[in-house]
Amino acid sequence: MINFALKNGRMSDTETKALALFAAKKQTIKLNYFNHANKVPEGYIAAGDIDWVIDILGFIPRPDHYPEFLQHLLYRKIWKEEKWPMIKGLFIKPADKPKRFSARITNGSYRGKKKGPYWCSEKVKFINEWRYYIINGKVEYVGWYLGDNEDMESPELKADIPTNWCGCIDMGYLSTGEFALVEAGAPYAIGWYGGFDNCEIYTNFLIEGWKYLQTINGH
Repeated sequence: MINFALKNGRMSDTETKALALFAAKKQTIKLNYFNHANKVPEGYIAAGDIDWVIDILGFIPRPDHYPEFLQHLLYRKIWKEEKWPMIKGLFIKPADKPKRFSARITNGSYRGKKKGPYWCSEKVKFINEWRYYIINGKVEYVGWYLGDNEDMESPELKADIPTNWCGCIDMGYLSTGEFALVEAGAPYAIGWYGGFDNCEIYTNFLIEGWKYLQTINGH
């Protein structure tokens, strides 16, 4: 039996519905709901928002939004900073925990300043964006999620993804024409753009992703 641990009160989002739909078809998968993470038994797979998963996981997976194997797809300068950059027009987001604060554009002052460390990037404009769901180094699903042409066919992702890597890779066309990396994400608290027809893929993404999370950051 594969047991998932979900937080009470989070049963209406697309991700939970997709997981529940597949679980209803498989007697080997069970969804369990808890009020507190410390009540979750060992061996359960956490599914839910960032804080819920981290509390059960027991550590914060270090964000690697721009992994080495995707560096050739950046098409812009990206770097880390410990101090808040006093430069106008930089795209900035936290480098230690996903979504610790909302990504923003700097204005050259301390207004809106958040605690570091930060990922900094030259400002670019994406036209259409897709999410590639990777399970053990293979693209298992691609979902369009932002832009002006939902019917546009998803481009091939040309990258040598490590065979043990699980996560999502967001890609998009820049206004200058290049097909570039938006960011990569660890396989938890990830929005599902495959609807309910592909809920088995999403479930497998969470199962294999949980195994992968156990191997990173020294755990």
